[in-house]
Amino acid sequence: MKKSVVFAAAAVALAMGSAQADVPEFTAYTPTMTVGNQSWTGALGMDFDVNSSILVTQVGAFDSGGDGFVGTIRVGIFDRDTETLVAGSFAALSGMDQTMESNTNHLRFADVTDFTLAAGRYSIVAVGYSGTEQNGNSYGPGLASTTDTGGGAISFVGLSRYTSTTSLVYPTTIDNSVARYSAGSFKFQAAPVPEPEAYAMMLAGLGALGFMARRRKGVSKG
Repeated sequence: MKKSVVFAAAAVALAMGSAQADVPEFTAYTPTMTVGNQSWTGALGMDFDVNSSILVTQVGAFDSGGDGFVGTIRVGIFDRDTETLVAGSFAALSGMDQTMESNTNHLRFADVTDFTLAAGRYSIVAVGYSGTEQNGNSYGPGLASTTDTGGGAISFVGLSRYTSTTSLVYPTTIDNSVARYSAGSFKFQAAPVPEPEAYAMMLAGLGALGFMARRRKGVSKG
C-alpha cells in the first residue's frame, strides 16, 4: 500500500514537472555593440508591454567590453502606469560575479527569484553607467539592442526614456527608438500552462492518492 501511495505521489510530481520542462527562455534585449559609446550617469529605461503573463527568471545589464562592471549597475522593472518598481525585479551587478550571456561577451545576468509579470505596461531601467563603464546609445532611430518578443508574449512599443537622476527611479523624459540603449535587459519564459496530457497524469495521480487515503481510512476503522 505504501508503494502505491509513493507511486501516485510520483505521478503528480512528474505531471507538474513535465508541465514546466523544456520551456524556452528568451532574452528581451541583446546589445548590438560590444563597447559602450556614452557616459550617461542617470537612469535609462526602455519600454515594453506584456501581452500575456510571463515568468521573469533573470535581470541583467550591458557590460561594455565584457570585462566586468566598473562600479555597480542597478537594474529593475518599473510599472509604467504606477511608475513604481515591480517587487522582486531588482538586481545589483558588479565586477564579474554575474553570468555572461552564452552567445555574447557583453551582457551579464543576475538570478532573481522567478516572478510572474502580468499583462501590462512596463519599462526595464538601468543606472550606474559612467565614463569608466559606458552604456550604449544608437543616437538616432536605429537599435542599440535587438529585441525578442518571446513569440508574441511581449511587445516593444517604440519608446525609450531617461533621467539625469543617478538612483534607480522611473525615467520620465521620453527618448526615441524602441531599444535605443545598451543598458538593462531581462530573461523570461511564457507563464507555464500544463499540457492536456500533464493534466490527465496529474488527475490520475491525485485520484490514486485519494483512493489510497480512503482505503487506509477504511482499514483503520476495521
